[in-house]
Amino acid sequence: MRLRYKDPKVPILKNNQPFPVEANGYCTECQTIAELISIRNNPNRMIIECLMICERVGVTSNFLYLLDHQADLCGHNLYSFDYNTYLRGSEECQLAIRLWLHAYHLRIQTQINLNKCVSYLEKCARIMGELINRKRTKGIQFDILMKVLEATGNEYQRNKNLESTLDVERENENFSCSLSEVDETVENNGDKCLYVILNLLFNAMKILTCKKKKKQERQAVIIQRVQQYIDFDWRTISDNKTLLHLSLMEYHNSNPVGICRRFPSLVVVQLLLSCRASINAIDCHHYTPLHDLVSNKFKKLTKEEWNDIKIIFKILVNAGAHLDAIAWGKTPEDGAEHEKLKSLFRIHPIQLSLKCLCARMIQKNELNYIDCIPKSLHAFTELH
Repeated sequence: MRLRYKDPKVPILKNNQPFPVEANGYCTECQTIAELISIRNNPNRMIIECLMICERVGVTSNFLYLLDHQADLCGHNLYSFDYNTYLRGSEECQLAIRLWLHAYHLRIQTQINLNKCVSYLEKCARIMGELINRKRTKGIQFDILMKVLEATGNEYQRNKNLESTLDVERENENFSCSLSEVDETVENNGDKCLYVILNLLFNAMKILTCKKKKKQERQAVIIQRVQQYIDFDWRTISDNKTLLHLSLMEYHNSNPVGICRRFPSLVVVQLLLSCRASINAIDCHHYTPLHDLVSNKFKKLTKEEWNDIKIIFKILVNAGAHLDAIAWGKTPEDGAEHEKLKSLFRIHPIQLSLKCLCARMIQKNELNYIDCIPKSLHAFTELH
């Protein structure tokens, strides 16, 4: 700055500044020494000033690493081992979220190491979850949560489209191990996007509970977004599970579905079902959402958490979940891991309708039904 003002009468002004962005609080770089002095006692503003200068010089891998690290420092006191002081104030946490979201968009724009994109979105969901766990939900801005949700949806679509491209490559005779590794990364990242979406939906519902202002308007926005996920049938890339499947699972492919909280989530299940999520959808292994619910081991659940599980089970049954659905030769009751879950089935014994009995007979005898029954019944028959 002093070099720019070496001749005060003819200063060298910055004329290549980028447009102001939300991540930087719509600030622009200081043009004068006086402006710089005016912000020296504002740590967050000084951080933004430094980041804007670095970004203007050039977006590189090193800069993106710096941006990510600075966001970590904004949101967390990395040198504290105290649970109560590890998370910084709400303003700093919001700045961290904006910086991670900005880092995500910069990676998309520059195409620099796109595999790191989903990690930024996970961090956004995580810090929101930490604020909720510390009863600081009011410190989360609904608008920025929706922007993270939108970015996560875009990231899922990007990985989904990339998977389609890899499908073509798989048919190539030159299919290689390195391509297989890329394929696995795409699947993992695509699936993680759905975990993030579910956690953001949980966070959004908590915000609605905490903040009464614009509640109906915001609820309508969330429902509209979820309805899009349901209508377009968003599923995991690795095993074709729906969002409802995932919302009922503690772990998926050894990864915890919950970020800063434990899944299954009653509020998320209710939200998905209110948007007409398919109660009997099957994944690539023929598992229904009910199969996945009862496959959880559920270790060390609190009384409140167990009550939620019982409510979820009852909701699924009342919504029409087929207790006789077959996956790997087992009904949900056959696959129940926990004794308390088995007791729930005793309260709700299987009552087979004539329709279910016919479907079972067709499957058991391996009859060719494709051209013999209406197409609308194919999925129902496959379920049994």
